[in-house]
Amino acid sequence: MANLGERIAQFLASRGRVNTIDDWLAQHRGPDVTCHVNSLEIYFPLEHPRSEEYARQILAAVVEAAGGATVWEGKGLWCDKEKDPLCQKVLDYAERVMVIKAAHSCMSREDAERVARALKEAMEGTEQSALGISGTNRFYVIPTSQIRA
Repeated sequence: MANLGERIAQFLASRGRVNTIDDWLAQHRGPDVTCHVNSLEIYFPLEHPRSEEYARQILAAVVEAAGGATVWEGKGLWCDKEKDPLCQKVLDYAERVMVIKAAHSCMSREDAERVARALKEAMEGTEQSALGISGTNRFYVIPTSQIRA
């Protein structure tokens, strides 16, 4: 029996709604084509004086573990409910963040632990209260006190 996801996909396909980009990508096969089924995305704040140094350490761990990464800088926005219960001043809390994104196919435990150690060290070294990390189809905000390495 098909699982719920397969049944939904079959239902949508029967109605002429298919994910054409996935269909197109699936046509690419061969020894030089790599399909990564997992992704990792880290949002690391850059406002602390040592954050650039720690960001490079995180990036090095991710690149070593996944074989490569794409990096860009953006702005992180959030609402500080203690200071602004109605979130009227959300732009006041914007800060620069480095976004590190990597695709991988089942990272080894050793590689994952290397990335986790770099994250924990960076979070503690820059006095972050929490960090945003996205895995495949899930987004986590992990407090520094709870990150495991």
